[in-house]
Amino acid sequence: MTLDYNPVANVSWLKFLNLDWFQTVFYAEGRQVAPKFSSGTLFTDWKTDVGVSLRALTAGIVIRLDVTTSKEDTTTWLMVGHPF
Repeated sequence: MTLDYNPVANVSWLKFLNLDWFQTVFYAEGRQVAPKFSSGTLFTDWKTDVGVSLRALTAGIVIRLDVTTSKEDTTTWLMVGHPF
């Protein structure tokens, strides 16, 4: 979702960021890793995780911060630029 709200629009010392847009993404994932594919093992020991991503286009560069959590761990990913 691209927000109409610009969090740095009224902060004078952050004007240099040239923030064009700001997005939030909420996501959920389910998966199973097994040595072979079969319907009997597909939903056995099913793993899930949920997360949120904050993304911004600033000075022509995409900056992305993802935080994901599951029963096993919580992880953070920071990306600057496009992955391709």
